[in-house]
Amino acid sequence: MAISKYTLPRAVNGEQIIIINKDGKTITSAKKGTKGKLGKGWVIGVSINGKQEKERITTKVPILDQEITCIARLELIHDMLKKGLHPYDESDRNKYSGAAEIIDTRITVKEAVDTYEKFLKDNEVTDDIPKIKKRLDFITSKFENKLLENITPIDMEAVIHSLVKDNIYADSTLKNVKSNYSTFFKHFIKKRIIFSNPMEDVSNIVSNKDTEDKNEPFSDEHFEKIMEAVKTHKKLYLFTSFMYHTCARPTELRNLKKQNIKDNFIQFKASTAKNKTKQTVDITKPLRKLINELNLDEADNDDYIFSNDCTKPEGETWGKKQLYINHFSNLFREGVLKPLGLYIGTGYNLYSFKHTSNVHKLLDGWSQVELSVINRHKSQKSTESYIKKIAKYVKIEEKIIREL
Repeated sequence: MAISKYTLPRAVNGEQIIIINKDGKTITSAKKGTKGKLGKGWVIGVSINGKQEKERITTKVPILDQEITCIARLELIHDMLKKGLHPYDESDRNKYSGAAEIIDTRITVKEAVDTYEKFLKDNEVTDDIPKIKKRLDFITSKFENKLLENITPIDMEAVIHSLVKDNIYADSTLKNVKSNYSTFFKHFIKKRIIFSNPMEDVSNIVSNKDTEDKNEPFSDEHFEKIMEAVKTHKKLYLFTSFMYHTCARPTELRNLKKQNIKDNFIQFKASTAKNKTKQTVDITKPLRKLINELNLDEADNDDYIFSNDCTKPEGETWGKKQLYINHFSNLFREGVLKPLGLYIGTGYNLYSFKHTSNVHKLLDGWSQVELSVINRHKSQKSTESYIKKIAKYVKIEEKIIREL
């Protein structure tokens, strides 16, 4: 279909706007005089030959996850219009899809998985590459030589049904698997190798496998063995000790910088706090001793307390590069729990240090209010979830029971 004139495509979501300029550059901004709040979904609009064309990005995925798909669609529309092709005309779409430059980008599922794994490694996106690769291998095993662009929602439903049938994942983990799959396809949408995400139209498939316990506090016997093993990994010891003494979450510690450690307290940013408010924790004597071990006098104010690029002596952990998301979680699992035979069926993980700290404090006489303060909880209900875990430490048979 001949194109005589067109406007630059744009997308609107509430007060947010994404525009593709004449150079093909993506610009995200807020409508003038607004706070830039997101609405209920992205709507793309473009005028072609005097006719207004509109399409809505599916709302079957979370709002923030729709943005990559939206940008990819805008770039595709803009590129087709520059080539004189109508993005909403079937014959023009076929011409565009059959162009030599598009054919060269067609890859099989196996090639896509290998490419994606290399991307994760080269860009140091995550420490969970083996786990993600294992999950993607389920797709490869079913559709190894199938073109990535030909994978459909029905194909992905078959993969997920297979995982459920084989009882591999509990429902909470299955949700993470689906998210990994969706992110995988979004990567190739952004590269404009495919133009739709098959996960967006996948049915809500659930798993019947029982959810395993997690974040369980360590028993006294196991805690002693675990700490002996943890101390052989100096940086892991410092990280878990920080968690134990501050009751901070791993995400908060990953974002902690030297400038956040003040004279008498540690300040956690609102952006990393669970309730999104700026919060502080007093520096106790054990925590002060721990901080002194880090030799922070030599660190810059913007250095992360726990960094991946640290080449300093074993007693130091700081550096310019933020710690990988699951660095210490993976090290604790693979280097401590599994060698001790305490990984399967215990519910232990890195978060267990925070829960163990709460149980220990409760047994040492801390009140529920004091626990709320150090955990920076806004509600007592949040604190009660930690108190419930104390059952592991209570031995009823050792208590005096009156006879009637």
